[in-house]
Amino acid sequence: MKYYLALFIVYLCNTLAHAQGISISPSRIFFKGEPGQTVSQIITFSNASTADFQFIANLKDWDRDSLGVKKYVPAGQRKQSNSTWLSLSENTVRLAPGEEKKINLSMTIPVDPAPLEQTNSMLFFTQVKEQQKELAKGFHVNVLLEVGIQVYHTPTGLDAGDPGVPRI
Repeated sequence: MKYYLALFIVYLCNTLAHAQGISISPSRIFFKGEPGQTVSQIITFSNASTADFQFIANLKDWDRDSLGVKKYVPAGQRKQSNSTWLSLSENTVRLAPGEEKKINLSMTIPVDPAPLEQTNSMLFFTQVKEQQKELAKGFHVNVLLEVGIQVYHTPTGLDAGDPGVPRI
């Protein structure tokens, strides 16, 4: 039994090492802009692995509980949400081995924004795994990636340290 457990751990570690060929940056995006203005930021995907990757985008709202743990809720449910202000140039990203791809994240700031406070949301990119037609005998584990990017909007005139800007 120990032999099988050791093989499983080696297999899992090998699988996780291959996943490290993917990078998505930046991990946080800070938008500033005037009401009615559209501002943009580039998100860069890089695939240094030998495998194809496909990701789909998903937005959620988040907050921290009293212990500092992030709690996620569907997009647009929190007062401090900016998820409905966001749009992507592509909702699905497919990367071939060695490929780098850039997509555009835009924020259209409402003309009549919320009170003078920082807003946030989380943009997730979740890996989609293609189904295999036939599986060989044995133990199978799929390790799928999900990467989150924190998206903030700080209204003009609100600076770090102001009461409306929570600590990140």
